[in-house]
Amino acid sequence: MDNIYKFRASTSAQHLQHLNNDKQFYSEDEQSESNQQDDFQLKQLSKPPSKMSHFSKNLTGYQTDDSDKDSPRNAKQGPTSQKLSKFRNLMKGIEGDVEGAEEDREEDVNTYKTQTNNEDPYNVKYQETKIQQKMQEFNNQQVFQVKLQRNVNSDIELSKSKQNARCKFSNHPFRHLIYGPSIGEHAFNKFLQLTQRGLIYATRCLKGPSNSFIKTKMQVLPEARTPKAKTLLLDLDETLIHSCSAREKSQTCILAVSEQGEEARIYLNVRPFCQWFLQQMSLLYTIYVYTASSSAYANTIVKYLDPKGQWISGILSRQNCLETKNGFYIKDLRIIANKQIKNMLIVDNLAHSFGFQIENGIPILEWHDDKNDQELKYLATYLMEAADQDDLRLFNKNKLRLLDLIEHKFD
Repeated sequence: MDNIYKFRASTSAQHLQHLNNDKQFYSEDEQSESNQQDDFQLKQLSKPPSKMSHFSKNLTGYQTDDSDKDSPRNAKQGPTSQKLSKFRNLMKGIEGDVEGAEEDREEDVNTYKTQTNNEDPYNVKYQETKIQQKMQEFNNQQVFQVKLQRNVNSDIELSKSKQNARCKFSNHPFRHLIYGPSIGEHAFNKFLQLTQRGLIYATRCLKGPSNSFIKTKMQVLPEARTPKAKTLLLDLDETLIHSCSAREKSQTCILAVSEQGEEARIYLNVRPFCQWFLQQMSLLYTIYVYTASSSAYANTIVKYLDPKGQWISGILSRQNCLETKNGFYIKDLRIIANKQIKNMLIVDNLAHSFGFQIENGIPILEWHDDKNDQELKYLATYLMEAADQDDLRLFNKNKLRLLDLIEHKFD
């Protein structure tokens, strides 16, 4: 069995002690789900069953956010095989515009040098003025890039509206939940049904944990190099990337090392526009990855996506999720001690993951290997508009109308 499927939760002494100390979080109605009138098919909420096996017999190694489905109750679900595409470098630079900005800065610097040639370089006020000017230049460049990208995305929106006009379900009341202009009717309905089930489960089955329980999970997250007022939390598997089998065609392979020093290869597909998306959003948000995968697995992936650590400021992993009795992992934003709920958005392909804060959640189409996928590209436009809002919850609630989706009747 391939090493990629040997990821499981770390069995270090510290981690085992942590697991022993943490009580499992239970949903309100899970013990009586079999007696409920509505069958929400909760097993369909989970991601495709993981094909991961153990690193060794004692369950050491990593876990992805799929690996909780290796339990006996899901043993009958078979793996699915995907035909994967080659990796495309979709990072889109704006060299021409940056070059023009560089010329402007050189002209400003030359003017400044002419004005200060006779000043003493060791003078404190001179040094402070010089530092302030450089900081202002840096901030102006960031604002310039964001405004430029917003102009670009206005053209994208126009193109999107034209393509939607040709789509036979363009007038669907929840068409806006797919951000890209191209989507098949079958994939669209499947996504809506999956999202609806997750929302139903969250609103009718989940009961919020006690404040004392939340306090045991509290985390203070590191700030971005340039602090931002808004926070963006991103799911990992099937949102930014997809881990696959060694037998499947993958874009890349990276080496991961467990806390016990064991090595395994991760065969990886990266969603189109992923790194461009991270770069653009880092200008407006402090970005964190919030995944139900193990911390070692998540750290390896994030290091690959952002090797210089310039876009992603921190990681929340499986140990930071609340687990229900049925094995679902819920990402509760209240555990983040140094951020306000009204300033946070979370993107996930599974709606139940943000079940405690639906108004903060943005569902995204599940991704495996489609090289023509454009969801991150178009989602960027939505997030750019959201970044200007005072309360992201109100903006998100009015725009996405997720609670209305709960009552939607499918044909």
